[in-house]
Amino acid sequence: MSRRPHVLQVVADGTPGGGTTAVLSLSRGLMATGWNVSLATQTNSYAYQEAAQSGMHAHGVRFFAASSPFSISRQISDVIHDTKPDLIHAHGGRAMSAFCLPPLRQLPQALVYTVHGYHFSHKHGVRKWAAWAAEYIMARRAARMIFVGNSDRQIAELSRLLPRRAAAHIIRNGINPGDFMAGETAPTYDLIFASRMHRQKNPIFVVEIMKALRGTNVTLLMVGGGELEAEVRALAARYGLQDTITFTGTLPRADTIAALRTARLYLFPSLWEGLPIGPIEAMMLGLPVIGSNIPGTDEVVAHERTGILINGFDPAAYAAAILRLLRDDALFNDMSHNARQHATTQFDQGKNIAAHMSLYQRLMGSFCPSPPV
Repeated sequence: MSRRPHVLQVVADGTPGGGTTAVLSLSRGLMATGWNVSLATQTNSYAYQEAAQSGMHAHGVRFFAASSPFSISRQISDVIHDTKPDLIHAHGGRAMSAFCLPPLRQLPQALVYTVHGYHFSHKHGVRKWAAWAAEYIMARRAARMIFVGNSDRQIAELSRLLPRRAAAHIIRNGINPGDFMAGETAPTYDLIFASRMHRQKNPIFVVEIMKALRGTNVTLLMVGGGELEAEVRALAARYGLQDTITFTGTLPRADTIAALRTARLYLFPSLWEGLPIGPIEAMMLGLPVIGSNIPGTDEVVAHERTGILINGFDPAAYAAAILRLLRDDALFNDMSHNARQHATTQFDQGKNIAAHMSLYQRLMGSFCPSPPV
């Protein structure tokens, strides 16, 4: 009997969020098909605990407390020495950058790099150039690059990041419909924002939208934590929105899914995205999405079919779209049905896992099992 193929997944930010969800879902799917999976992530993080509970080999790395980038590389080198994987898959720039330093610059294993959204194009001056240069080096270090959507692939091509077109693959994020099979819950909130409190996700603008909705009795549940959480809470209090906005802080994914069931619409005014998982999960539960019309999100939400995408960031425009859907039951029911159907058919986890297995197989050798049909 041949041994099971072994892949090491590496993701730096182990907090609840789209990237972490994608890595955990992929890893669990691989395990279900007979693969051996190890995960290196932030020590004692949500991802670390979830991996350990799922039967993966979880390895803690001090990504955010290390004394230097070389220390992170040495820690990952120790994980590789202990686990001896057949292939290594780094998710996101922070994880991938460690493989560009001397302890990990040369490895016998093939190295795959998934871009979960580019950030350099949203920086300025020297920081933007440095971030681009880092992505340029990482792209040439990887044997293959994976993009979760078309928008990041286009950015890579326009920014001359791709070393060769054949090395780049698009594998869209997928989710497991079985995670959403619990019974229906009567909504208690009109809106839900479930994301990290980070500038990219635009949580301060969410409060501005609620200010524009003041006097309409529209309620919002804000799920998530992060560096902007205190500022967002303070702004809501300053505007006198305590009665219409409820904060939960960071929640595990299962609790976030339960929270989604308590709302009617998903609010997602991001500034930039790769291929966001949050709107997919919301649509899986029949929540139409009110979001920004940006690359990435426009690959998930079908405008005027599964939600409404808005150009620019005018709070009044978002408020008008929200009230339009909340006050038109026929339109809401139609979009809710379409959203559930679209998420189920277009973002199937099985396709995501099969595509990864096929790529891994080509890189690792003929001993790997064939992907499921």
